[in-house]
Amino acid sequence: MGSMARNATARIRRRLPLRADSAQRERGRLAAAVAGAVTASVFLAFGASFGRASGQQAAKATENTRHLVALADELVRADRLPEAEDALRRALLEMPGAIPIAVNRASLLFRLSRYAEAEVVLRGVLDRSPDQPLAHYLLGAIALRAGEPGGAAAAARHAEAALAGFPDDYAPGLSRRAEALYLLGEARLALGDQTAGEAAIRASLDIAAFQPGPRYLLGRHLIRAGRVVEGTQELEVFAKAKAASEAVALAVSLFHDGNQPRIAEASLRRALILWPDHPPALHALAELLASTGRKAEAEAIRGRLRRTR
Repeated sequence: MGSMARNATARIRRRLPLRADSAQRERGRLAAAVAGAVTASVFLAFGASFGRASGQQAAKATENTRHLVALADELVRADRLPEAEDALRRALLEMPGAIPIAVNRASLLFRLSRYAEAEVVLRGVLDRSPDQPLAHYLLGAIALRAGEPGGAAAAARHAEAALAGFPDDYAPGLSRRAEALYLLGEARLALGDQTAGEAAIRASLDIAAFQPGPRYLLGRHLIRAGRVVEGTQELEVFAKAKAASEAVALAVSLFHDGNQPRIAEASLRRALILWPDHPPALHALAELLASTGRKAEAEAIRGRLRRTR
């Protein structure tokens, strides 16, 4: 890297509280988000899992498993991840064929940095359902994080498999295709395929421009490639995206855990000053306004959110 690139990177890092593993920490958060929250609805697709048991046995097992999944959901919301993972482990003993439960358990293992255990669970999922996109995504994230020989190639393969299975979906703050493209771009860059890596990252940002992780990765890539002005601009945008995301996270915590709606609203409005069409901020603000009886304001915010998609 030339002196101009080094100086630009140093300026950015002085202004942003970043470390070299920033993208990797972001990857852990996103892997968990893509896997989705645990809900009792996962049982709808697995009624046949108990076909060989008597009706009474099946009903009892289903009731027990529903209870464990509901418990895990509550524990996740309370940020008690080890206990939530154990509840899902016990749920799988009751209902071994429940792939959504297994994937959600693997996502918790990932968040707990228990990567070897997560990999075992995910490979078991793919043995039963080879095209399961969430399992491929999480295995790709694990492979990339490990940093072992062949890890980037495995991550690219899993990311491509995830892309093949993910619908062209969008939810406030999350697009599974965008995250799979981000993973693919990171893997391609690690493999030295700069053109394909950059293209995948840009495709991810085309879907979800507000996500800080791919923006940071793109900025670093451009600076390393000698495109200092472009890279610095991307890192400036990253700073806004990161600050907006942190403001949303703070607001959600203040509202749900601290019951401080006024301060939470102020934090969300700060996020929207930084990024006026920030989908997670719009979604959270609409929910906050609706829950505090300001339904007309909430509907106006929902209208803004619909126009961002």
